[in-house]
Formats: sequence, C-alpha cells, structure tokens
Amino acid sequence: MTRNRRTRILIQGDGVLRNRMAALVRERCVTELLDGPVWGLVMLSVRETARNSLFHPGEVLVSEAKVMVDGAIGLGIIAGDQPVAAEELALIDGAWNSSGIFVADWIPLLMAEESRIREEHALAQAAVLRTKVDFQTMDTEALL
Repeated sequence: MTRNRRTRILIQGDGVLRNRMAALVRERCVTELLDGPVWGLVMLSVRETARNSLFHPGEVLVSEAKVMVDGAIGLGIIAGDQPVAAEELALIDGAWNSSGIFVADWIPLLMAEESRIREEHALAQAAVLRTKVDFQTMDTEALL
C-alpha cells in the first residue's frame, strides 16, 4: 500500500481508526516529537484545461508535524487547523517507516476503512443523482 493511498484513507475516514493506530504507536514504540504540530500554508495548483497550464488560486492552511518512531522519521500534514490529526498521521507514518511491525495488522483495517469510505461516497452520489434533472426529456408543453 502506498503512502498516498494510506494517508488518503486516514484523512477521509472518520478518525476513529487513525486515533486507534496512533495510540498503539504511542503505547508500543519509542516516539519523539521533532517538529510541530505547526501551521503552514501550501499553494494550491489546478490544471486549467483549456490551455493545459497550471493556475494557482491561492493558499490553504495546513497542520503539519514531524516525529521519530523507533529511529524512523514520520511526517503528517492535513488541511485545516487539525494539530492532533497531523501528529497522529506522523506517528502512523513513522511506525510504517520503522520496522513495519504493524503493517501486517494495519493493512486489513485500512482496506476495510477504504471500503466503508467508498460505500459512503456511493450513497452520497446516489442521493445527488436522485435530484438530478434531465432537461432533454422534460416535457416543454406541460410547462406552458
């Protein structure tokens, strides 16, 4: 599982899994807070499709943290004022980068959370599609 996928699952999830995983790292590993959690700004980049060029609409506030877990560095960054979440992400990343003792136990949990997130998004998408109006099939005579 890639770092990008793992982080996306932990950020999009409800936070319970992230809390449990970080608590396990704090309990079983030697951890040291190296930096943060602090605020920072990240420049947003969006691809403008007409000219295929980058457009920078502005900056977004992020919370970031850096920790050391059993000799491995872990980084955590999340949009908004969420210092606890940033530190939890850093702890999980550090544990993953260290000996990887938790990886075998965490992968099924992350896969289950990813599945739950997909189901939640599908339900939201279905709710939106129920309200969609198809203007091609509207009867214009009935409106007059």
